[in-house]
Amino acid sequence: MKELPIIIPLVIYHGQTKWKIPTNLSELINGYEALPKEVKEYVPDFKYLLYDISRYSDEDIKGSAEIKILFTLFCDIVTKTGEPLFHSIQRALYYWLE
Repeated sequence: MKELPIIIPLVIYHGQTKWKIPTNLSELINGYEALPKEVKEYVPDFKYLLYDISRYSDEDIKGSAEIKILFTLFCDIVTKTGEPLFHSIQRALYYWLE
């Protein structure tokens, strides 16, 4: 029998406003609480980790070059256009060469 590895659900958020959505899947399913127990046991319900990168500066983002690049671009793509976005891409290249 093959076994699954541990799977940890993770949401990486990079929006312009604060995350206001519940972090339990059951809270996002309309009518979940009213479901019979026999049905609930087949409906996935889990808590997911939330990593809100929109509240971090470039200096706060730690990790490998790939993570820095990804998170920097995630943050900047929704808040910047034109030259500022170009500078973000340049910073991403700098992290890659670091």
